[in-house]
Amino acid sequence: MDYEISLLTTMGVSVLFALSLNLITGFCGQISLGHAAFLGIGAYVAASAVLAAAGMGLPTWLSFPLFLISAILVGVVVGGLVEALLLRRIYGKEEVLQLLVTFAVFMILEDAQKVVFGTQPLFANAPMNWRGLFLRLAILGLAVVVTALALRVLVVRA
Repeated sequence: MDYEISLLTTMGVSVLFALSLNLITGFCGQISLGHAAFLGIGAYVAASAVLAAAGMGLPTWLSFPLFLISAILVGVVVGGLVEALLLRRIYGKEEVLQLLVTFAVFMILEDAQKVVFGTQPLFANAPMNWRGLFLRLAILGLAVVVTALALRVLVVRA
């Protein structure tokens, strides 16, 4: 049953990534190649936070909110900086310029990720150590509902 949960989780992350890319390119009209770098940085920060919490001896149940909050914070900070410093200047310009700037952002963030976190993957499986299929599926369902509500609010507000 662990394989099925892992597969559902991977599918969920892939679907969320595809939806967010569709939101950026289709709804907002931006061509973005730097999108994947934010996913990678968020994943590394979340895994680092969970590993740090496990190293400090914090309870396992704290790891889920900890990696969620840390990934959101790094996304807001890094995304806000990229938005303010680079992307606002290219709104309404040619698509080729947007493509080049976002590709440059991708390359810069990818190299920064390698410098800070290294090239080896981090494995933080503390949330998956929770017992009970119901709890795992409830967390997955909660993540889907929260994401759907957040996307609805963002789309309606835009």
